[in-house]
Amino acid sequence: MIRRLRRRLIAAAMAATFVVLFVMIGGMNLLNFYHLIEDADRLTHMVADHDGHFETKKPQDQPDDRKKPAQKKPETASTDQETSDQKTSDKGAPDRGMGGGGMTDKEMPAETPYTTRYFSVLVTEGEAQIIDLDHIASVEKSQALAYGQSVAERGKTCGFYGDYRYRSVQTQDGTMVVFVDCEAELNVFSSTLAVSVLMSVAGYAAVFLLVLLASGIVLRPVRESYEKQKQFITDASHELKTPLTIIDANVEILEMENGENEWTGSIHNQIHRLSGLTNQLVTLARMDEENGCLKKENFDLSEAVYDTVQGFSSVAQTRELRIDLQITDALNYHGEESRIRQLIGILLDNATKYATQGSTIDVKLYKKGRQTVFEVSNEAQGLTPGDKPELFGRFYRSDASRSSKTGGSGIGLAVAQAIVTAHKGTIRAASPDGKRLYLTVLL
Repeated sequence: MIRRLRRRLIAAAMAATFVVLFVMIGGMNLLNFYHLIEDADRLTHMVADHDGHFETKKPQDQPDDRKKPAQKKPETASTDQETSDQKTSDKGAPDRGMGGGGMTDKEMPAETPYTTRYFSVLVTEGEAQIIDLDHIASVEKSQALAYGQSVAERGKTCGFYGDYRYRSVQTQDGTMVVFVDCEAELNVFSSTLAVSVLMSVAGYAAVFLLVLLASGIVLRPVRESYEKQKQFITDASHELKTPLTIIDANVEILEMENGENEWTGSIHNQIHRLSGLTNQLVTLARMDEENGCLKKENFDLSEAVYDTVQGFSSVAQTRELRIDLQITDALNYHGEESRIRQLIGILLDNATKYATQGSTIDVKLYKKGRQTVFEVSNEAQGLTPGDKPELFGRFYRSDASRSSKTGGSGIGLAVAQAIVTAHKGTIRAASPDGKRLYLTVLL
């Protein structure tokens, strides 16, 4: 149990760490890629606004400082000139798409036209011609024409063509396609992505080791408390057996001397009930042991069901119950036979105790794929439709007075669940219609 709790704690911590890392690293790289596309679109838009070329400006000639030393106002003159150029550009080149307002000529660094690798192509009625191929050396004329025709046929405004970001603009002469080389930026993005993923994996592994060590320390008090609880249950169960045996023997002596009566019969019933409860507590304590040793072997599960059902036949008759069997013959199973027989007995005992008088108990055993299915169903009062996981709680009773009359301790199904879990199976309680209770075991 403690090991399962530790595994769940580690799984929860690692799941939370994974989500946080995924959001952080994924968000960072998505943001980087978005900025890469945004910058590339600004460049393609600016080239397209200037008819397939970058408009370059040369610095104005400055007065001779030796002849005219005073009044330096280069910044104002430059600003006035750029403002005039911007107005002219705005009048001649309207906004054509994404990024048009993102970077103006005024905001563009002076070196951008000289550092940007680009080329532009004009496609007219299926024929392409070069507009500008002077600012890139890795693309031949034939390649540029082929790229332009391919993009024009796509009919998209912008996108990626290999490592090139393109923009397609309709002009009076045809379709102008501008390509900007983004190979360097994409390589930087790929490197950043790879490094961030590797760092995330390393950080994830480091967190796993820390959580693994910390979980052992955090759960140590819980482990010690749980071990003491199990030891107490085991010791108390063994200590109860001796006085119960003595009481039972003394009652038998009294019956021999004075004869049986209502009181001695009641004492026998209570002794039998307490003995069964102590045995179930011991079973639970053993089944809860970490790495509990099961003596697994192949045995005939069908025969085990037949034998156990036969033992409940007389009990069913006294309560006017009918047991209907639908069992696949010669069905073998690999497990601890004594525990499986105990499991079958618990489910049948539960059915015979709480079944409506005069009803039918259905017992089924069959193969479903790789799993073996054992199912016991019976009519019962006070049911509501839906799953009933609470039935497997220790000392759970849906009706305390009724359970007391039937001799139930509220721990039988908890023992059944422990046996199924030890065999790596699942058990489910459900009432689809609110009339019958189905206890289904998958082994």
